[in-house]
Amino acid sequence: MERAGAGSFEIDQIVNEIEKQLFDGMATKKIYNEAFSMLRKYSKSVAGRYKIKQAIFELGPSGYPFERFVSEILKYQGYCTKFGVVIQGHCVSHEIDVAAEKDVKHIMVECKFHNRQGY
Repeated sequence: MERAGAGSFEIDQIVNEIEKQLFDGMATKKIYNEAFSMLRKYSKSVAGRYKIKQAIFELGPSGYPFERFVSEILKYQGYCTKFGVVIQGHCVSHEIDVAAEKDVKHIMVECKFHNRQGY
């Protein structure tokens, strides 16, 4: 919560409230969801940062939305982007998920999206 931008007061309040609800065998996901729900009451933007990893997982089973997300991050940083670009190599052509350009920098991105932790 701290890395997401929550203040000490909010964190203490949420931790104290969750401690009252804890029981043996309580799933980590349940604790996370409770913390997110409480954090959202304090600040939706902080809660959004807290949930960013889960939100990326929720982009769906295909990699296409993730490629668009990566493209938008690069656009925000000032790059001109294209996705699904085919580049001719020496022997074969290659599909590049995201191609980005800014001044003299050229970036080619191959995205690997997995919607489960640990992959």
